Amino acid sequence: MEKQKKVERWSYPFKAKGTGNAPSSEVTDPQVYYSALAKAESGYYPIASNGLWHGGVHFDQNTAAFLDQSSVRCIADGVVVAYRIDETYKKLTYTGSGTPKEVTYSTGFVLVKHRLELPPAPVPVPPPAGETSPAATPPVEPDLTFFSLYMHLMDWQGYQDKPDLERPAFWAGDTRIVKQSAPDKLMGLRVRATANGAVLGVLPRGTLVEAGAPDPDANPNWLKFIRATPAVEGLAENTGFLHKGPDNGTILQALGEGRYIVNHKADDPITPVKKGANIRSGANSNSTILGLLPAGTQVRIAPTATAQSYHKLLAITGGSATPDVSAEQLATGGYVWAKDLEAIREPQARGSVFLVDPPVPIQAGALVGHLGKYQAASQSEAHDLLHLEVFSCDNVDSFITQSRARAEQLKPEQKTLLKIPAETKVITKDGATQANPPLISDPGQATAYDMIFPLAVLNALSAEKKITLTTTAGGTTTTEQWWKLDNLPGKDGNPFSGWVKEDEIITPRLHPWGWEGFDFIKETSTSSEQYVCKLSADGVLDVGEKTNYKAQINEGGGTEGGPIQKRLYEVIDVDIKDGRLTPDEIRHALSKPWHAQSISRLIAQYESEWYADAELSKWKALDCYMTAEGEADWTQEKSRIRELLLWKELGGKHGISETGEAYHFSPVGILSFWTSPGRCYCYEQKIVDSPCQQGLKDINKEHFELLAEELGVEREVLRAIAVAETGDKTPFKEYVAGERHALILYERHYMRRLLLAKGMSKSEINALSEAEPRIVHTFESGYSYGTLDDQYKRLTRAREIDEDSANMSCSWGKFQVMGEYYRHLYKTPKELVEAQNRCALQHLQYFKVFLTEEKNLTTPMQNKNWLLIAQKYNGASQIGYNEKIQDAYNDLKVNW
Repeated sequence: MEKQKKVERWSYPFKAKGTGNAPSSEVTDPQVYYSALAKAESGYYPIASNGLWHGGVHFDQNTAAFLDQSSVRCIADGVVVAYRIDETYKKLTYTGSGTPKEVTYSTGFVLVKHRLELPPAPVPVPPPAGETSPAATPPVEPDLTFFSLYMHLMDWQGYQDKPDLERPAFWAGDTRIVKQSAPDKLMGLRVRATANGAVLGVLPRGTLVEAGAPDPDANPNWLKFIRATPAVEGLAENTGFLHKGPDNGTILQALGEGRYIVNHKADDPITPVKKGANIRSGANSNSTILGLLPAGTQVRIAPTATAQSYHKLLAITGGSATPDVSAEQLATGGYVWAKDLEAIREPQARGSVFLVDPPVPIQAGALVGHLGKYQAASQSEAHDLLHLEVFSCDNVDSFITQSRARAEQLKPEQKTLLKIPAETKVITKDGATQANPPLISDPGQATAYDMIFPLAVLNALSAEKKITLTTTAGGTTTTEQWWKLDNLPGKDGNPFSGWVKEDEIITPRLHPWGWEGFDFIKETSTSSEQYVCKLSADGVLDVGEKTNYKAQINEGGGTEGGPIQKRLYEVIDVDIKDGRLTPDEIRHALSKPWHAQSISRLIAQYESEWYADAELSKWKALDCYMTAEGEADWTQEKSRIRELLLWKELGGKHGISETGEAYHFSPVGILSFWTSPGRCYCYEQKIVDSPCQQGLKDINKEHFELLAEELGVEREVLRAIAVAETGDKTPFKEYVAGERHALILYERHYMRRLLLAKGMSKSEINALSEAEPRIVHTFESGYSYGTLDDQYKRLTRAREIDEDSANMSCSWGKFQVMGEYYRHLYKTPKELVEAQNRCALQHLQYFKVFLTEEKNLTTPMQNKNWLLIAQKYNGASQIGYNEKIQDAYNDLKVNW
């Protein structure tokens, strides 16, 4: 079985909520989440407010003040393996208080499987010149399978009530519907009463025909019509004649023994006009047409394309083809162009656990679903809620041991975390600046606990909170980096601010693969022991009950209890020291970044709360602690627990244990180590020494000078092209609020040519051009019309037709180089888009390879041959472009 793709990208489940008119934004600082979760009403990791084990975290109406919870996003690349969606939310009624109380709750969930693979060890030093070593087989790197679970999601009725709400892509499975815009027309071959006589009917393409030779004296191009399968209404058997067309069979293809099929070149119109998607015998636009799927027809197709976006047609599930295509025909042939279809975004099952087979790939940041309703017994009404948890049934301990060993081998520039250990001196000097920097001898105070910061957070600090000092002595240059940080752990338990000096010994940079600060805990106490411990801490038990339950209390919590309670007591109760773990104390701890970090790096091994035996034994063990008044409500609560369970359907599949045992991670803890704003292509291309966390927003004078020196041309020549292309402006725009996009110009004639090159027929192209001339067309005046926003809208629509062709049909970035030339720098058009959207330095690199590897423009630029530069850069038909470049050059020579 082919291995699942490894995780390359991570994402927080929600963006940070914007304030005022500001849009929501991507989260880089995990403290945003710690602050939000400190306000959650309940559902903390790894102990809930009821004292019981809790494997995830809750996002509710309180966390919504910090986070944009309008939709739930996948936290890492993976595959969706299972989901459940309620038809409508579940309800149950409590009666213990005397007055019946109905509560609402969601059992909906999505389960995503992920694979984390260790990075390869550095390549060994090659042997000396002249010596050879045997080629080594690349080692199989250790990996870890883990899962993210999104629980209490919206019910199906919620989507029906909000038809414009985006729906998860993985619902569709292999079911599609023919688009209303599908361009193929129902055409056929006329049957005439006599040769060139009156038309009796039209046989649609794909119709099977029996025909005989005409009289010997008749025209041999005409055949006598016997019958059609399926029959055409109003056309009698053994009536009329067919013109078979040329002998190449493109109109009437001979099958032998007097049998024929009406082929794809038959172009007699059929009325009324019917449009849709052709079914073809092969995976190309020149193969025989078996029939037409009218717009609105529902079909199932193979998950992957055979060629050129043609997918095998598995079945017609709603409506029918014209002519009707037999099951035998579909078994041996039958392909449809997937771009004429759209996914039916409806869940394939409702009200039960649905196993997605095969699992559907999903990217980090993609839509998982929307918060559903949940109402606890103590709540007066149902609220929006998401329970998010991360777990693994692999040997996590072994994997992390291997990971830590690998981290020791990795390059220093791959370190993306900064550790500030306890007892680090923090300079509390006021008014420090670049000109008046902090000194390690200045007054300060020591930190009380270890803290770890992602470099993405530090690099995003405002300029006044970063000081870089460079000194040169004896020919050696050294750099000293200072960071102004807030919310550092003071010895008095309160946060403080100050300047921290980065030092490779005192405050080292770390690899995420080192799993610094993560601890393992195997829980041994039972739910019963945990619950009675909570009752004792809350003061509910009388003296006799405390005596009777002493053994359970000692096992369940406090300073002498179960491992998780004991570890949390060490962290949480450190400030108050009353021997109790209350919800207020948990919230208090989470509000302190140092405690929140410590809690989030606990890896707890315990039985999942979503697993129970058929008798609900672990929950029935709590029966004895319920009062007589609460027995009825507890019975109802157990019925809710049974509805929420999901493990039994999943155990033994995809590496999920059958016993319910799993290692659990805090979602924020793992995301704080692994989230990254994106790949640094500049680092991968070895043009910078360490990965950039955010990407440059523009090209500066030094960048132009370095490229000019490398190519042997004047820097003004290079910049003059940028002036002519984009006015030398900052080359990004937020076409979508909160997201950086490179400036683009969409060129529809490129789209036409590229679609033809991928195998789309001219008739299909012409139909697209007729239906959407702004998207696909020939070159003519106005080919690039529209505002900057219009360009992005056109690109978005073009991607629906063919994503790669669309991306290649744009000119990108500061120098407006066509995406068609991506191969010089990137593996795929998708990589081109990601790199161009992220970093202006990639615009310069793409410009460079276009000049040198595609157009061979170095010599014309050295000679300042403006006309040749313009012709090679913008085509032989350029008008006045040479003058624009020359004028910009002349101006730059004076003013730059």
